[in-house]
Order: sequence, then structure tokens, then C-alpha cells
Amino acid sequence: MKVPSTSNQPLPLFPKLIPLPEGPGIRTCVSEQPFVTFGRTKAISFVTEGPIPTLLNSWNLVLLDTSNSSAPRTLWQSFDHPTDTLLPGAKLGREATGVTRRLVSRKSAATPSPGPYCFEVDPDAPQLVVKLCGSPVAYWATGAWNGRYFGNIPELAGNVPSFHLAFVDDAREEYLQFNVTAEATVTRNIVDVDGQNKHQVWIDASQAWLTLYAGPKAPCDVYAACGPFAVCSYATGLQPCGCMKGFSVRSPVEWEQGDRTGGCVRDAALDCTSGNSTASSTDGFHSMPGIGLPDRGRGMQNVRSSAECSTACLKNCSCTAYSYGSQGLLEVLDQLAVDQVGVLTDS
Repeated sequence: MKVPSTSNQPLPLFPKLIPLPEGPGIRTCVSEQPFVTFGRTKAISFVTEGPIPTLLNSWNLVLLDTSNSSAPRTLWQSFDHPTDTLLPGAKLGREATGVTRRLVSRKSAATPSPGPYCFEVDPDAPQLVVKLCGSPVAYWATGAWNGRYFGNIPELAGNVPSFHLAFVDDAREEYLQFNVTAEATVTRNIVDVDGQNKHQVWIDASQAWLTLYAGPKAPCDVYAACGPFAVCSYATGLQPCGCMKGFSVRSPVEWEQGDRTGGCVRDAALDCTSGNSTASSTDGFHSMPGIGLPDRGRGMQNVRSSAECSTACLKNCSCTAYSYGSQGLLEVLDQLAVDQVGVLTDS
């Protein structure tokens, strides 16, 4: 049996503790019924009276109130608390009950704690988006729902055997849901540690996940994929992340585990005092052509050359980089994260 998991490591079905409803008459004991985790089986504590936890064939763990045997009532279900994985039958988005769900990436392949990326329903359009959690800016969207599939996911335009995709969008609810007609089909939708949304199907013959689509398609299209003061570039080989000139990896251990949110740090402190003359400063700039500019920046229209841009940025210790073009000066006043801007370094 294959459990939809985000890793090939033995992981418990419950990656975090979630408060359960309290009530009278709850007692626990060890049951002989098997509890299935990835690649292994063991016993789990079950309730002998009062609410009963039940693991359904859909891998939804539900807490049932069976006081009325003819009409059991669900008190709690794991489908209401997704982590980085959406399973068949679960809903992602806003329901009429007021419950809102989104997927949150893991911090790294070795760390199941919440990471920086979220996959959720766009409140302003009939689509889903991937973005940094807590940020209003989305860096990738599924495209609008046209009744059959999402505009930016043509891979799901055809009829996929045993697979049905649905998107409900009305005044009361807005959510994504997919179902399978064959119980043997194991499939999942995830947001991975690199900030990509993927839909995958398990292939028994190869013992591997087959990715039906990934969005954004290129890892370097993910905003801040390599963290602050780092560059995401395909010219660097299999590992697209690297530090800018004058910077080093902040945490080599986390970097190797796939958690690059810490990015890079300066090798030497800047010689900067805001507002002072730049004549005696040892700071300078390193040119980096052919990159994508970050979303956050402050434009200035009263500069007439790249040299004036350099001077303006050097006089502002909050300015970490600048770009000069037809739109004038763009000062970057935050930690810089790019897809490959002069960058302020210690020269």
C-alpha cells in the first residue's frame, strides 16, 4: 500500500499535533487495528467510549460522535488541516462553513515544520496562486478556471483516466477539489520545499511519482527561491542557487538540506554612513546583467545617469542595490533576492 507522502522516508501520518475537540466520556486504549504509516504498520490508541477516531479509505482521519448510531456525526477531520499535501476528496479554499484551507510547504526535505510558500485560492479571481506566506504578491497562478481546467495548466485539459478536477466558485464557496474513480489510483497535489505546486500520480511499475504538471515550471521563477543576497541561475549546473559576489551561505547545513530561506550574508561589513560624502567610502558595486528585478523597490525620476544612481544609493545605507534604465533609478530597500542590478559590496 502506498501512502501519499511528500518524502520517501518513513513519516507518521500526523506531522504535527492538532487540538481535538474536548468532551466527556473520552477514554483511550491500544487497539489491535493496524495504523498505517509510510512503509510500516503499528497500533494506534483508539477511543473505547465517546468519539471514535476512524481512518477512512481516503486517508482522512475523522473523529466520529457515535452516540446516535444511526447518524454518526463528524466532530473533527484531518482534511480540514492540510499541511503541504491535498488528497483526493479534500477541499482547498473557502467553504460555506467558514473554514478556509491552504497548503504550506515544508521548511526543507528533512524538516517538516512550516516553510515559506503557500498555495491558496485567489480572493480576486477564479484561480489559485503560489506566494510567500503572508505576502499579498503572488509569483505564480494556475490561471482562470474555464469550467474544465485552469488556463496555465493545459496538462489537465484532456481526459485523465480515473481523475476528475473541479473548482467551485460562487457567493458562498470557492475551493479546489479533485477525485479519483479508481481506489487503486494514488495521487496528490503538493507545494514542495522549492515553492512549486505539483500534481503527481504514483506509478507502481517504477515505484516513483509521475508529475502531471509543475508550476511555475522553472524553479528560478519562484520568488526568493535561494533566499536573500543569492542568485538563482541555470548556468551554475544542477544546483541553481549560489551567493552573489562578496557573500557566503548563511547556513551550509540548512542549504544542503534544501532550506535556502536564510540565503547569503556579506563577507565584510559595508563602510556606510547615510547622507555623508562618498569620496572616502570603500564601498562599490558589482554589476549583474540579465536578471529579473525584485517586486519591492523605490523609483526615483530625478537622476540622469547610472553614476548618479550609484551616488544616491551609496548615500543611503538602506539601499542594497540599484537598477538604472528607461524608467530611471530603482532603489532596492530590502534584502535582495534575484533570478540572476548592481549589488552593493565591499570593494
